[in-house]
Amino acid sequence: MRELAAAVGLTKPALYYHFSSKEALFLAAIHTHMDCHRQDILKALDQPGSLRERLACTLQTHLDRVRQQPEVMKLLLTAEHRPEEGVPEIDLLSMH
Repeated sequence: MRELAAAVGLTKPALYYHFSSKEALFLAAIHTHMDCHRQDILKALDQPGSLRERLACTLQTHLDRVRQQPEVMKLLLTAEHRPEEGVPEIDLLSMH
């Protein structure tokens, strides 16, 4: 938390004001990234065209996100499929 607070220019107490614990911060990060990813996918699905074209656009959107933010995608996949010991349990399937 100390390193994170320094990286974003906050004090540790200010960070804890917004996030009550490390777990709360972790979960907020997961939810934020999942929401952004879901919005991108929904936009892709909403494009005009055949089902095949929309599915191709959706896949391309997902792959673009993986290329642009590999660390974030690794975090999400790890949290969903291979959570580390001590990491808060996340029901990512309910977010899909």
